[in-house]
Amino acid sequence: LSGRPLSQGMEEATTAAAELEAGKIHPVRFTPGVVVLTVKSPTHPPAGTTNCFLIGTRRIFVLDPAATEDDERKRLFEAIDDRLKEGGKVEGVILSHHHPDHVGSAAHVAERFAVPILAHPLTFSSLPDFTVETIPIEDGHVLQLGSMPDRQEPWELRALHTPGHARGHLAFIENRYRSAFAADLVSTVSTIVIFPDEGHLGTYLKSLSRLGNEDITYIYPAHGIPERRGKKVLQHFLEHREKREQKLLTHLTGDLCSVPELLSTVYDDADPKVHHLAQCSLVSGLRKLEEEGKAVEEEGCWRKGSSR
Repeated sequence: LSGRPLSQGMEEATTAAAELEAGKIHPVRFTPGVVVLTVKSPTHPPAGTTNCFLIGTRRIFVLDPAATEDDERKRLFEAIDDRLKEGGKVEGVILSHHHPDHVGSAAHVAERFAVPILAHPLTFSSLPDFTVETIPIEDGHVLQLGSMPDRQEPWELRALHTPGHARGHLAFIENRYRSAFAADLVSTVSTIVIFPDEGHLGTYLKSLSRLGNEDITYIYPAHGIPERRGKKVLQHFLEHREKREQKLLTHLTGDLCSVPELLSTVYDDADPKVHHLAQCSLVSGLRKLEEEGKAVEEEGCWRKGSSR
C-alpha cells in the first residue's frame, strides 16, 4: 500500500481473492525469500499434498515440484510465473529424494525453464533417465542464491545427506535465516513412514539427530505446515520414536508373536485406515531391534532377544 491510494490496494486484494477462490495456488511465506506452494500429490494419508518450495529471490531453485496431474501442474506453473514477475530467474529443480509424491513435475519444470535437475546420485539411480541436464549433488554441496533479501551476501543453500527414509534423501539449510527444508525427515501432519524394503530406521534416527544438531530456526516439511521452532519439532519426533520403541519392547516376550498381533498392541493408537503404513514402520522397528540383538525373528514371527 505504500505510496498508492487505498482504493488501488483494495481493488488488487479483491482481484487476488477472486483468483484464489477460483482455484489458484495460494503462495505462503514464512521467512524472506521462501515461497511455499502446496500442491496435490499421490502421497500417503493423512497427507494429501506435498509442499513445493521456491527458494531465493534473484536465483530461484524449485524444490520438489510434486504435481502429477495436468491441471495441478498448470496451477504450479502459474504460481512459479507469478513469483518470477517479482524478479528473479529459475536456476534449477532440486529433488529431495525419488518418491513419486516429490518428483511428479521435475522434468516438466526443468524443460519449461531450461534448467537442470539436481539430486543425490542415489536418487537419480532410482529414477528413469531424464532428457534434461542432471547435476548430482551430495552432502555439503552449496548452491548460490545470490543476494539475500536484506542485500547481504553470500546467500547459500547447503545440502545435507539425510538417509533413512530414502537412501538418497537430502535436506537443505539456508545460511541467512537458518531455515531448514526437511523434506520427508519430518511431517507436521503425521509421523514419517520408514518402509522396510528401502528405508532404515536406525539411519533415519541418526539423520533426525544430525539436523537437530544444526543451527536452525524454521523447519519446512514436505507435508504439513512449517514450524518456527524447528529444533523442538525434531526433538519431539526423536522422543516419539523412542516411546514407540519402548512400547514395542514391552510387548515383545519370550513367546513368538506375529506382526499383526504386535500391530494391534504397539499401534493401538493408530487409525485403522493407516494400519498398512503403521505395519511398515513396525517391521522397520523390529529390524532395528534385531540388529541390536533385542529381537529375534523366526518364520515371520518375533520374540524378545537376549540384549534388553
